[in-house]
Amino acid sequence: MKNVILFLIFFPSFLNATEADSSNSFIEQMKGLCLNTEATHCSSELYNIGQVNEDAVVYIKQPEFIFDKYCVELENKHELSSRVYTLNSYIYVGRSINGTCSDYIRYTQEHDGKSLYIDANALDFIFSIKDVFHKNKLRSKCLNKSDVFYKNIDIYGVNIYPSIVDAKLKYEISISQTGDDVLFTMYFDSTTKVEECEGVRGQKP
Repeated sequence: MKNVILFLIFFPSFLNATEADSSNSFIEQMKGLCLNTEATHCSSELYNIGQVNEDAVVYIKQPEFIFDKYCVELENKHELSSRVYTLNSYIYVGRSINGTCSDYIRYTQEHDGKSLYIDANALDFIFSIKDVFHKNKLRSKCLNKSDVFYKNIDIYGVNIYPSIVDAKLKYEISISQTGDDVLFTMYFDSTTKVEECEGVRGQKP
């Protein structure tokens, strides 16, 4: 596998909000989105057409882009709340096994909005960390949590960004426990793969 996977796709802005002229008409449009074959979730509020102020959410997942070891998926979240329509786009990476995608992690990386470069070396490291979490063997030198904390721990998402100190790439890995909404963050140097204790993103305390 090449060290860098080039993935090119055009997609909407990560945040696009407009005020709805008519909540009912927007809900009708979102009901149409629910008929999309890629729609994976449509909130029950979509069917309460008479209640103008009801929130409505539709998730649409785009087709997977399969590589030899990993895959990429784009998810659009259409949301109507308090007369404001919002579209958020999220990128997920996962393992490609026999042509199917699984074990997703939310993936973010600074890019120009038109193309996304996914580093296979980064994915190798991130999924190796994920495997270690599953075996309850990794201990964070920065989080200083108890052994109980490390049970059922998993990666929620990853952000790859250049450090404001030396411009080197860093891995910002968000982790959580099963059934726990609280997220914790671990930082790794992309070159040494060593965990770094950071106060402000990209800067050691």
